[in-house]
Amino acid sequence: MKRNGAENIFPYIKTEKKTATEAFKNIGTTINLGDFWSWAHSDMLGNTERGKLAEFLVAIAIGQHNNLTDSWNRYDLCTDHGIRIEVESSGYIQTWEQVKESKIIFSIRPTCGWNSITAQYDTQRSRQSDIYVFCLLKHKDQATVNPLDLNQWDFYVLPTAVLNELMPRRKTLTLSGVIKCGAVLCDFSHLHETIKKAGKTVEVVK
Repeated sequence: MKRNGAENIFPYIKTEKKTATEAFKNIGTTINLGDFWSWAHSDMLGNTERGKLAEFLVAIAIGQHNNLTDSWNRYDLCTDHGIRIEVESSGYIQTWEQVKESKIIFSIRPTCGWNSITAQYDTQRSRQSDIYVFCLLKHKDQATVNPLDLNQWDFYVLPTAVLNELMPRRKTLTLSGVIKCGAVLCDFSHLHETIKKAGKTVEVVK
């Protein structure tokens, strides 16, 4: 295959799903991939890991959690019906020392999507998804906060077209802004149904 007239020396490498039992080699002791994951990803209250956890929760809701996440995708997830989802997360409690609860802010920044065929970014910024799912770790008690407890989460589902119409260049959105835009609030047990309903409106627009 050629890209931009040049020979593709390094083709796409398909990622294989790991089990956490894969062992490090030539390390002189018994260490496996699960040890690395525990070391690197245990802070699920922090913005980075909480964000990936939120993606995983939405993936569970739509039945896509057995697939692998792709960091280079234009969007975070895709339903079986082709509805593209952007997942954003925020929370009141962080792992660092706080003098007050964190302000709830979500990113809605338009981006230049990556084209894996041409190995180039788009020249114009846009929002890459059909739907946004804003995931809020709503629990405010530092002693009992647990990101693995789905009762501590709220989910707000909003078609991207609403953001494009109301605030095409806006980069961030507060919780009150999400609500004012008409996002549908649900708990985890109703997330799949809420996404499907939003997806039907998107399919009509498409």
